[in-house]
Amino acid sequence: MILLSIALTGCSVSKNLINTAKNVSGRVTSKSSSSSTTSSSSGSVSSSNFNPQDTSDATIESISTYNDYLTMYSKIVDEYLTNYQNAVAGTVLDDANTIEQMKQESLKSLEEQKKEYGPMGNTKIVGKDSLVEFLKNYRNGLKEYTDNISTQIQ
Repeated sequence: MILLSIALTGCSVSKNLINTAKNVSGRVTSKSSSSSTTSSSSGSVSSSNFNPQDTSDATIESISTYNDYLTMYSKIVDEYLTNYQNAVAGTVLDDANTIEQMKQESLKSLEEQKKEYGPMGNTKIVGKDSLVEFLKNYRNGLKEYTDNISTQIQ
């Protein structure tokens, strides 16, 4: 898919990249929505000073509240955007409009997560394993995408 698109014009490539990013995000987001609807607002509430420095498995596994989940989700999106920008820097794919569209799509995805999980705030996560698995899969899918881009444009 993206491998063949690189040979096309910058505009066509940009559109393909955005669509691929939407597909990765959409596939994983829909899995999250369906697998984590067992949450309860009657769970225990705790305060959390969760401030992830990376997106490692250990960091993802350390989330304990829905706010932690949202913070981790945001960290994964930020890392993806940074990795993508680094991968395409100085190439035909280094297009400010495309990067801005990708940021907007990523922010839209984050806002959808906030709508679903934000009201639960510092409530302890019910069904933590499914959210942890979702975050790992989301991170891995975005990393695989940027790795493929990086490999193909070298």
